[in-house]
Amino acid sequence: MIDTNPADPGGHAGPYLADLDDDGRRDLVVGSISGRFQLFRNIGLDSEPKFSANPTWLMSGEAPAAVPNFCCVASGPQIVDVDGDHILDLTSGSYAPGAIYWFKGLGDGRYATRLMFTDFLGLPVFAHPEKVYEYDSRSDSYAANIAWIDWDNDGLQDLVIGDSSGELFVRLQKEADDNDPTPPPIKGQPMFWPKDWQTRSGRINEVLVNGEKTIPDFHSAPAVADWDGDGLFDILVGSYSGAVYLLRNSGKIGEPKFNNCEQLIGPGVAMQWLEPGEVPKRGRRSQVHVADFNNDGKPDLLVGDWFMLTQPRTDLTAKERKEMQVIHAQLVALDEQTGYDFSIARYKAKAYSGNDRREDMKKAQGLEKRLQPYVKSYRFGSSRVSTQSYHGTVWVFPSK
Repeated sequence: MIDTNPADPGGHAGPYLADLDDDGRRDLVVGSISGRFQLFRNIGLDSEPKFSANPTWLMSGEAPAAVPNFCCVASGPQIVDVDGDHILDLTSGSYAPGAIYWFKGLGDGRYATRLMFTDFLGLPVFAHPEKVYEYDSRSDSYAANIAWIDWDNDGLQDLVIGDSSGELFVRLQKEADDNDPTPPPIKGQPMFWPKDWQTRSGRINEVLVNGEKTIPDFHSAPAVADWDGDGLFDILVGSYSGAVYLLRNSGKIGEPKFNNCEQLIGPGVAMQWLEPGEVPKRGRRSQVHVADFNNDGKPDLLVGDWFMLTQPRTDLTAKERKEMQVIHAQLVALDEQTGYDFSIARYKAKAYSGNDRREDMKKAQGLEKRLQPYVKSYRFGSSRVSTQSYHGTVWVFPSK
């Protein structure tokens, strides 16, 4: 487990391994809820990575590279050479409205000003471009996460885009030519076919599994790799619950097909009570990256997450600890009685709603207030104080 919280107290983690300084060792880049990207340099070996405890930010000019992000997902770095100049570029989705961005690589870990990917009409690339300007439906394109793959085997890298609903869409790259009505702003920037053109031409648009959406979950965060070594790329997908799913490719080169959705890793835990000496559990809102982490020739899985910790103060007296344990036990029992799942961190008001639960809600709020003096507190900004700390960690799951 790699805790990425020190540089970004908002939590969330979107991991990617890449050698940014050409020293033969892959570094760890981690997106965060702020939309920025932390760089943890590898100070160990490439086969036995050890990452610096003092991360820096990837820079775009004189400022940290960042995409518009403010909720519920980490910026998801994809560090690939998208313009064919043999220099790694930084690309990422974003939360709202879900546009896809790139920062042209300049070498030595430096990046140019942020640009937005567009289709050949000059329109932004969204999961749901037909809905993004509709008030009631615009959130369908939120929480965009991306992966790159030559989907149709035409020599051009295409985009796989996840969204807040758990869907996956493919946007095929178009080779730029002089007849394009809106050429890309700089030479080499990939452009894409409009989504409706892909629909009319019969090309793949949405990735479906037996006619259904990609995963039985929300917040689809894709990674693409040949997971089973059969020569075809597969899709691994992180999700809101923290589970990781595998879509195994049963098609052929240039014509992918996915019939099954397998769960590789189960859900995580969002809200955690952590006693001294305990190790946090894996959280939710998983974002994934596939890489041979230990150079043994097999693909490994890196999973970023998000969770909140509540921790007792370390200086409690024996009397205070006993008082705290009584209050905490009463709160847990009340949550269980009302059906509220503390580990999920959603809909507490709903679980406690209704006239018959009004008094229970008052009790819960009273117990939470009584518990506050016994637990650690954290300051966010100039005024907000919370008894919960927000974390984004990266977990490594080696292949067996």
